Amino acid sequence: MSIFRIDTKGKIQSVHELLAGSLTFPCAGNHTCGKCKVKISGNVLPPEAGELKFLTQEEQKKGIRLACFAKVCGEAVVESIEEKHSIAAYRDEIEPKIPGSGAVCAVDIGTTTVVVALYSAETGRLLAQQMEPNVQKAYGADVISRIESCKQYGVEALSDAIRAQIEKMYQKALAEAGIGSVSKMVVTGNTTMLHIFEGLSPESIGVYPFDTVSLFGTVSSFHQAYLPRCVGAYVGADVMCSVTASGMLDRDENSILADMGTNGEMALYRDGKLTCCSTAAGPAFEGAELSCGSAAIDGAVTSACVRDGKLELSIIGGGEAKSICGSGVISLISLFKDLEIIDETGRFTEIPCEHVGHLENDCFRLKGTSVHITQQDIRQIQLAKSAICAGILTLSQETDTPLEDIRRLYIAGGFGAHINIDEAVNIGLIPEAFRDRCVVLGNAALGGAAEIALGYEEPGQIYSEFSLSASPTFMDYYVDCMMF
Repeated sequence: MSIFRIDTKGKIQSVHELLAGSLTFPCAGNHTCGKCKVKISGNVLPPEAGELKFLTQEEQKKGIRLACFAKVCGEAVVESIEEKHSIAAYRDEIEPKIPGSGAVCAVDIGTTTVVVALYSAETGRLLAQQMEPNVQKAYGADVISRIESCKQYGVEALSDAIRAQIEKMYQKALAEAGIGSVSKMVVTGNTTMLHIFEGLSPESIGVYPFDTVSLFGTVSSFHQAYLPRCVGAYVGADVMCSVTASGMLDRDENSILADMGTNGEMALYRDGKLTCCSTAAGPAFEGAELSCGSAAIDGAVTSACVRDGKLELSIIGGGEAKSICGSGVISLISLFKDLEIIDETGRFTEIPCEHVGHLENDCFRLKGTSVHITQQDIRQIQLAKSAICAGILTLSQETDTPLEDIRRLYIAGGFGAHINIDEAVNIGLIPEAFRDRCVVLGNAALGGAAEIALGYEEPGQIYSEFSLSASPTFMDYYVDCMMF
């Protein structure tokens, strides 16, 4: 937790303007995500309707505000609220398309995390949710390693593990909601995750020509759950569910949706059609394969800045810094770039920054903590951010849709929900053209699954997929995007 005392000398100024370098604004202050919650006391103007829709009655009573909306006009105290970052429910309430009785269940099998959420079939209100790391992480961090594990151990081992985990989480959610069953369950995930869930061999997904056993749109034997349709081997049902949740198909404009998880899947909407692709970002954005990386747990650094000559870290739980989660790595690397701790190639420099930390043997240690970032960590992030940015640029070029003609970039996924857009642009994860056009969705795959369970339609067969691996355009962008 951080406390900021400010005085505007009677001038009306926004908290976003005053503390943009100290607080996290996932959607860059565009009033779309509702994540920048703070507690403000003093000379603060009352909230308007646009802000109130993001706050519960209980939060309003406690003086909770959104920093992107709030304005002060004199002396005030702003207290950050550190929340456990989690890939949780997309929204607390989704208006049912076809109201029913009882409850429905949405399940998102992420490569890294699994979420189960129950919604009222009548009101669309969130009744309960459970989130856990995917038990299949024991078999590898990404889909390729999971596919290899299926060859080694048999798909049944991984299938039994994920089904047992979801069953346990489902029962916990039922108990939390105080109900005995649901009327409908929808299970989403990428193509490999759904193959494993259904006990289908994903081996052909891992080798050219990347065939699938099924593209789903089928009913499972597991609680008669519906499995939404996938586009192809590396563009799964999770992306189509995210497209559903974004509402992008209902807007007459060019747009891109990018899921910045372990598998960088994206879709461009133009002239009533979706063009999809995927790029291997890897698990670095979710804390894996980094020396001090972690999921968003207590003790994880989520953002960093220098204020009054001192390093300030936002830490989940407000205690001692013990690790760095994905958003924290992006924030620190952005800071390193600005302070020239790293050069444009990502190499550590010899420029001293005692107020931030010190460099020893290709390892930069943050001042006052045991947390560090290595040169290899920087390289892992370079590979990941380059893959995402090059994928977006290639998708734009392959569809002959200039970046300036793309009105919105929808960012899906748990990692994407917590990054600071300005920092992401600064390190080259997001193209500069989208700095003010980003819409942060959070776990839209789960949200789309819940919407389908509540009567919403999936995208029709308006999509096509192309391979980035065979694109010389992508390789050129990939190399160029390595630079900071």
